[in-house]
Amino acid sequence: MRCNVCGRELKEGQMFCQCGNTVSTPGSNGSYSYDTDALNVNPPSSNKFLIIGVIAGFLTFAVIAAVLVVSIIGNLNQMTDRSKWENVSKPAYSITMPGNMKETDALQRTGASQMQHLDTYRSGSAIVDVSVYYYPADIKNYIKRPMAIDLVKKELKKHDVEPLEHGELIYVQFPQDSGQAFLGNTQAWTVDAMYITNEGLYEIEIFTPMNKKDKYEEAVFAMLDSFRPKSSNS
Repeated sequence: MRCNVCGRELKEGQMFCQCGNTVSTPGSNGSYSYDTDALNVNPPSSNKFLIIGVIAGFLTFAVIAAVLVVSIIGNLNQMTDRSKWENVSKPAYSITMPGNMKETDALQRTGASQMQHLDTYRSGSAIVDVSVYYYPADIKNYIKRPMAIDLVKKELKKHDVEPLEHGELIYVQFPQDSGQAFLGNTQAWTVDAMYITNEGLYEIEIFTPMNKKDKYEEAVFAMLDSFRPKSSNS
């Protein structure tokens, strides 16, 4: 004898099928009837569809969550994965940075007050702010690099940090309040660098979470090393 709903083999005298249906006592003709309403249960096919739907929904959620996690991790890793960096060329300068850095509104100024803001870029891992100060015409022809270096160091010392030199750059580094710019980090590691040219001074400020300083330090200076000014007359 088999259940006429799920097809399972039933033992002689068995009153309940494993699928949840109730088997009644034999009728006058010796056959068994099956009462699917006796226990107020749905046919097993409906239960199967429900379970499959739940599993499918869970798997879909898991896949979406995994994609989001991989995407977030991938974006964070762009700071250290140089293969995902891109060159950004602007009329006044060029710089190479992680490909997920996007242009955004200007930051509140933390560097030289006379600087003309050019661009700000940011991602979840870093902020890059670029400004320039072009020498006034009356001093442009006689200001020389030693004089410019003294001016830059005087300006940078307002951070109460002794300026350092790195290639063409003069810079200071220090911690400061992140202003919640980086989720979960109250402090930012700031590198404020000046690039001296015959026409003026470029300022490149880079901010990263303070707790990522050791991890991102090489990337920060790689961005600074890639910076190239362009002539203001071009």
